[in-house]
Amino acid sequence: MHISKTNQYYKKRSSEQNFFLFVVGSFISSFGTEIYTYAISLYVLRLTGSGLSYASTYISKIIPVILFNPIGGVLADKLDKKKLIVIMDTCNGLLFITLSVIAIKTRLTLPIILVSIFISSTLTTIFNISIESAKPNIVSKDKLLSINSASRIISSSSIILGPVLGGLVFAFIKIEFFMIVNGVSFIISAIIELAIVFKSSKQISNDLNIIEDIKEGLNYIYSNKGIINLFMLFIILNFSLTFGISIPMPYIVDQVLELGSKTLGIIQSGFPIGMIVGSFMIKKLLKENNYTKVLVITSLLIAVGMIIFGLPLLRRNLFSDMFYISFIWIILFLLGGSVACIDIPYFYLLQKRIPEYIRGRVISTGICFIKTSVPLASLLAGICLDFTPEYILPISSGTLLLFYSIVFYVKKKSSTTLKI
Repeated sequence: MHISKTNQYYKKRSSEQNFFLFVVGSFISSFGTEIYTYAISLYVLRLTGSGLSYASTYISKIIPVILFNPIGGVLADKLDKKKLIVIMDTCNGLLFITLSVIAIKTRLTLPIILVSIFISSTLTTIFNISIESAKPNIVSKDKLLSINSASRIISSSSIILGPVLGGLVFAFIKIEFFMIVNGVSFIISAIIELAIVFKSSKQISNDLNIIEDIKEGLNYIYSNKGIINLFMLFIILNFSLTFGISIPMPYIVDQVLELGSKTLGIIQSGFPIGMIVGSFMIKKLLKENNYTKVLVITSLLIAVGMIIFGLPLLRRNLFSDMFYISFIWIILFLLGGSVACIDIPYFYLLQKRIPEYIRGRVISTGICFIKTSVPLASLLAGICLDFTPEYILPISSGTLLLFYSIVFYVKKKSSTTLKI
């Protein structure tokens, strides 16, 4: 009995230490990445003076997420997760230190910057899949939801502060110096990850066949209707948010309402702040309600929020600038909180229910499908903004999500698959 209590004590202590180390390492790398991403985008804009070149930095970042997520899932399932995580952060650190040397000795050109962003995004994609699938190996079951909430709080805080600090970096610090700082932050993060104790895994295998392994992951998904329905809801959700909010909202604020780019920055802060609040609330919500109820209510709330967002634009001259600033900020705050309440349990659910031998591939495939909907929605939204009234986008996308949320609820009600 005494030995059993001692083992439980050490397991609890190890889980708490891992949680702390994970939070510190994630904080360092996430903030460094967001600050650098914003600063290098401004650098490219000043270097080229081209909006297309500025946009190309985003494209270079998003393409690896779509292309390499499935491969990252295979690697996370087949290889040692801890080694993979440490190697990815170390390689990212060495990449930025090398880039700083190039910047100091010669001159950064657009092709070099775009290639470096592409490589860094590829490494980060593999890292993210590995860490998501490894969370059950890092902390105990009772801390699994908490570690997902902490991840969301860190990423949302980075999104808020990244542009602010990135602007200061660009204004007062040479970009090559900050590349060194960012590189060192990745190395420090890798050292911290070395100290994390991973539960031993019996799934490590040298039998690596990328195509066959990806097919195995797809077959697992296709055989599980609960996972397919969950993925479909997230695809519709991301498509709707991109089509109805992410693309038209800046255009509406800056061009239609003529509130200015500074006001746009203030308004956009509503979404990540809402995500932070939602991240703190989700544990209590799941104690009082099952995930299906939370999922349906929050998706309906998002749908209604998008529809409401578009309604005042039908008669936009009836309202003051202050009304629109407050109104849109509140809408984005509610959307951000709702997304966090969907997103965090989603990863928790997959981490808890999917067998370890295939977990990485299932999570990565879901992310790949979801991310693919974003550029498609962006393209369609851009075309629609040129040919239709701007209020059509949030109202139509909100209606689409509203309809599918009801369909999802009906399907989920008759299924016991993947319940928390």
